[in-house]
Amino acid sequence: MLLLFLLVSVQLSIPAAKTNHKNEKLNFNATYGWHDWTVNPDFNKIGNTPGAYWAARAWKWYLPTGPDDEGGPNDEAYFYKSGSDYRLYVKAATIDSSNVIHCAGATQGWVWDHDPPGNLTKDDIFQPTPLRITSAIGQLKSRTYLIDYNHYFLGTWGVLSNVWFKVYHVYDGYSGVFFDGVLGIDFYYDSGGQAIHDGSFRYGGTTMIYTKMPNPGAGWTTFDILQALIEAQQAAASNFLYFDISNCWLYQVEVLVEKGVPCWTTADYSYFRVYYFETGSLTGLQVSFHTSDSKNLKQTFVDIRKANNITYSIYKLDEKIATEGGFYKLKINVLNEEEVVIIDSIRLLAVETDSNNVTEIPVYLAFNQHAMKYINDLIVKNDGKLFKLTSEGYLELWFDSSKIPYENYQLYLLTAANII
Repeated sequence: MLLLFLLVSVQLSIPAAKTNHKNEKLNFNATYGWHDWTVNPDFNKIGNTPGAYWAARAWKWYLPTGPDDEGGPNDEAYFYKSGSDYRLYVKAATIDSSNVIHCAGATQGWVWDHDPPGNLTKDDIFQPTPLRITSAIGQLKSRTYLIDYNHYFLGTWGVLSNVWFKVYHVYDGYSGVFFDGVLGIDFYYDSGGQAIHDGSFRYGGTTMIYTKMPNPGAGWTTFDILQALIEAQQAAASNFLYFDISNCWLYQVEVLVEKGVPCWTTADYSYFRVYYFETGSLTGLQVSFHTSDSKNLKQTFVDIRKANNITYSIYKLDEKIATEGGFYKLKINVLNEEEVVIIDSIRLLAVETDSNNVTEIPVYLAFNQHAMKYINDLIVKNDGKLFKLTSEGYLELWFDSSKIPYENYQLYLLTAANII
């Protein structure tokens, strides 16, 4: 069946926000409570359009470059009515080579800069408001009802959903470059013949993919997207790729089937919802410094998430920091008095404006004001040596500006830390 696209202009009502919370210190507004990110999760008919707000489509995925062609003649994706319910039917069938995966599914949102494969444009796909995953996002989940599925087992096959994030300010510590990328997280309901496994992390160019394979089968399933995103950050760091979860923006979600090497996979879905809980408050560090054009102290905020392990933040220092005796000097303290920040390492990244090449500037001096002693050995690198920062004191950090080999550059602060 030819690629199908269903679009409607009728707006759906989304539950009203519960309570507005405002953090005066950060000039930050958040809406407390649960919120839907997807629209029309049960694929209802609105106006004359079943599956309104969803694009039923088929496409090919070329490893490792990404979606680049519409589906083959035997791939299908469409909505249909069964009793009083609406359902999504998808079929992926292929005779292509092993490096081509056929996909069929329903999409909401679009993360890529280019148009979708086939006869759609980016503007044809309904785009929910992109969601930035700051520390105020306390939960992010998906809920699916997979009615049934079938496959002819020869080669790889999968029944899955995925979420796609734009990720800004990714640092490739191996190649020494900076880039903006895309991160996809695949959640498998069932699969076979896969060369990947639960927890697999793959990347090529500026595209990263993390895989979860709990394989619960048909029925109702809830996936913890936020926990998977934290795991993806850890897996990326193991490959010397560092990104900040608060620099991740949710742009696109899909339910689908996939098939690689000959034959087919089919599935019927009747529900797919992505939703999140907003706590109304941020967690992190306050960073202070003097700028070159003012004697006033500039204060800014580095978002750090409460998690069960060390996470990474990459903060762009928009202001031009003044030097003192050839050193950049930063003051760091906890934002909220009740919090304790566990710091593994802090580094300054100098990114050349034209090439995006990166030079790491390690801490030259780190002074613990509360204990009145230097702690350089605790926060210079990721070595498991941890420093506990409380509201009782602050850190003074000195970075040697002479170590920067560029004339034009942008500074970023890379922090490996956790909050308890």
